Amino acid sequence: MKALIIQDVTLSYKLLRLLNSAAMGLRRKVESIQQALVILGLGAIRTWTTLIAMNAIESVPPELMMNALIRAKMCEKLASEYGFQEQTGFLTGMLSNLDVMMGISMENLMTSLPLSGEIKLALTHGGGPLGSLLKAVALYEQGEWDKIQDSHLTLSQMSDAYVEATDWAIQAKSVL
Repeated sequence: MKALIIQDVTLSYKLLRLLNSAAMGLRRKVESIQQALVILGLGAIRTWTTLIAMNAIESVPPELMMNALIRAKMCEKLASEYGFQEQTGFLTGMLSNLDVMMGISMENLMTSLPLSGEIKLALTHGGGPLGSLLKAVALYEQGEWDKIQDSHLTLSQMSDAYVEATDWAIQAKSVL
């Protein structure tokens, strides 16, 4: 993975720029892809690289990308309530409208992506706990708060996550 990123100068630049932005909130400056791997780990670097690649799709309307960013960050913030790591929530939220972005059914996309069964189930059928999280976040985005019937989350938790996610997404989008 490191070798692939380093070979692509534009990707390396964008990744380092993103990692050093206020949106990431890292305490120290990241000066190399190797250092980023040590600080964040391969999974996080893979997630951020995917985000940069998705943002490069020219046919994606900016509003759809902003929605993906907000949904990703919301899912990240709320993932622990469902027993998942933040990174799993983020990736699930980020990929949740990939089918619309790519114009390909989610089922077809999932056959070619190396994702866990839990993520694939959530994205294709809204199933499992991760699917419940994604559904709750989507209902919140649509203002259908009375339809959120999930005991894992309070409306206050969702509201706080949404505000934080929106602020973060605006910062992240300005760097991408």
